[in-house]
Amino acid sequence: MTKDIINCFLFEKIKELTFAEVQFDEKIVTTRILDSINLVDLTVSIEEEYGVVIQTGDVIEENVDTINRLSNFILRKLNK
Repeated sequence: MTKDIINCFLFEKIKELTFAEVQFDEKIVTTRILDSINLVDLTVSIEEEYGVVIQTGDVIEENVDTINRLSNFILRKLNK
């Protein structure tokens, strides 16, 4: 699994949820592009797509506030 593939998945999923096209380093949570409901939907989609478990404590700005942060987080989960 590559970061580029994960980034594309996240970009498309965020676009589907919010109708917004965001840059990979654009803040998506602190700017409220993703609201709490959309964040839960995105988390479930990530878990289903990649077979990882995302705990509530994992959903912090350092892990989820940009597409790049999210993809790095997913890669760390996959490599455990």
